[in-house]
Amino acid sequence: MISRSPELYLHWYDLIIAGLAAAMVYPDCVLAWLGQVRGRRLGKWPHILLLEAVALIVTIVAMLLLMLIFPRIVWWEPFFYVGVASIVRFIYWFIAEMINKFFDL
Repeated sequence: MISRSPELYLHWYDLIIAGLAAAMVYPDCVLAWLGQVRGRRLGKWPHILLLEAVALIVTIVAMLLLMLIFPRIVWWEPFFYVGVASIVRFIYWFIAEMINKFFDL
């Protein structure tokens, strides 16, 4: 529990779901990291599709198992994390595009 407010708790499974959501929204960053660790160049479409499929399957299995143990978890919780990560990525992209246009980079 990180927060003192009774409504806002961050549990350990929230970090797992947030990490899987980040893998879905930022596949290029995850594949770049995996490429550095493995010593190979990853990032072509088959790698991206495989990463997305694995992240989606692991998220579904994790949610099904966690919902059995913790009945307060709702089924739509991963969508919330994917949505927040997508909004952050869009804002970052928009700001980068505006800076590039302003400075003609």
